[in-house]
Amino acid sequence: MDQLTSTLNTQHPMLLCEVVRQPTDYEARAPNTQIRETGDFCRRAVVLFLLVCSGCSTRMGAYIGPIVEDHTVGLVSRPISGPVELLWRVKTISAETAERVGFQYVRFPRLEAKPIPSLATDRSMMSHDRLRKWLKWKGRPCVQGRLSLLLDGDEYFQRLEDVLADARSSIRIQTFIFDNDDVALEVAELLKRKSRDLSVRILADGIGSRRAWEIRAPSADAVPQPGIANMFDYLQQDSAIELKRGRNLWLSTDHSKVILVDDRLAFFGGMNIGREYRYDWRDMMVEVEGPLVREFKRQFEWSWNRTRLFADFFLVVDRLRRHTISKGAEGGEYWILLTTPFRRQIFDAQLKAIRLARHHVYVENPYLWNQNMLYRLCEARKRGVDVRVTIPLHVNIPIGGGANRVALNTLLRHGVRVFLYPGMTHVKAAVFDGWACFGTANFDDLSLHKNVEMDLMTDEAGFAGSLEAELLLDGQDSSYEIKTPLSLEMWDELCKSLANFL
Repeated sequence: MDQLTSTLNTQHPMLLCEVVRQPTDYEARAPNTQIRETGDFCRRAVVLFLLVCSGCSTRMGAYIGPIVEDHTVGLVSRPISGPVELLWRVKTISAETAERVGFQYVRFPRLEAKPIPSLATDRSMMSHDRLRKWLKWKGRPCVQGRLSLLLDGDEYFQRLEDVLADARSSIRIQTFIFDNDDVALEVAELLKRKSRDLSVRILADGIGSRRAWEIRAPSADAVPQPGIANMFDYLQQDSAIELKRGRNLWLSTDHSKVILVDDRLAFFGGMNIGREYRYDWRDMMVEVEGPLVREFKRQFEWSWNRTRLFADFFLVVDRLRRHTISKGAEGGEYWILLTTPFRRQIFDAQLKAIRLARHHVYVENPYLWNQNMLYRLCEARKRGVDVRVTIPLHVNIPIGGGANRVALNTLLRHGVRVFLYPGMTHVKAAVFDGWACFGTANFDDLSLHKNVEMDLMTDEAGFAGSLEAELLLDGQDSSYEIKTPLSLEMWDELCKSLANFL
């Protein structure tokens, strides 16, 4: 029995049995998702090779057509921005690779040589004005809004279905995954009925959704599944739904998740439409009202225009159009942060917040292996900041477990407190001395540099305090704290190397 399993078995044997008794679909098929298994590196490498070959031979047919379309019709639609985006991606990947070498061989060894200080109990928090001025200098508009936390799937999906059923004029859905299971079918049927009386638009990512259609949720066997092969086709059968598949030009994805109802209310956060998010995983959404909803609508329209024929024309028109930020009489102040081609606002803003933090930094994220983020978290701890990180025991992508284990050890060596959630947490949230940042972005290179992502950042005391207490501290209380580094295998290092390109 491995080191982690032994620790968990000693401290919480019943909960460990519950975790082991309900493996995820990935764990049943790919050995590398387990926290530690018998077997050697070669056997695991063969399994990964076979999985890749299997995917290429039996499933790639479903991807080839859309990918060819995205790189033909998509390039015709974006004859200027498409090639420029490719050059930008090549530059970004080159810079990231050079940066990782510097962190691995220079900056981390220097940081590790420094002693781990005790936490200063009298340390004050950062000056909020400094981060506000930085955000303003970066050109990010401040928008007012009223937000309510929706924790986990039961609370969110029940509220979502009630609001959709009461919609009067329009529904706009942007999601990374619109799955084909029973939960997604229930939402789909509701949307098809509503489309007879009002405008319904759905923008779903092609790669994300098609991949999800092939994966069964951990709890899928509990109820009969509908067996829908293509949810995009199903949504458009006998309905007036306008559906667009997000173009995956250069194999990038749109990872944003926002739902707009009647242009007066929005849902935003990390949940897609599928069974995992309602019943199996830990996650969060927020319900939004006020002027912030209008800004979400603008982002939806920008993403919608990127999928249209002659997209560059519509994007230029949108760029030239004068936009005014709506003002409201109440609600907190929020900054919309984006990852898009040529913009990495989420990455820069969170790095800045970590650098400015003086008292505490709490992070919960399922994919935490961006080297710059890891370094800044470790550096903050060496300044005496209370840094805590929560990651999942079971990661839903094959190489994620190994990459997270390497990151876990790096954090522990520098004094960061690490909590392992017994299952899958899909939460993407952090607090930095009273500033909260949350949304769709992971702490990996895909979310911080390559995908289209959206986060919100705020220092509104009421909401930031609720996010910290009800979500992040609750996540730590529901997890195991790991106090000693794990023994790693060559397989884990391989996973980390592969994850650096994701």
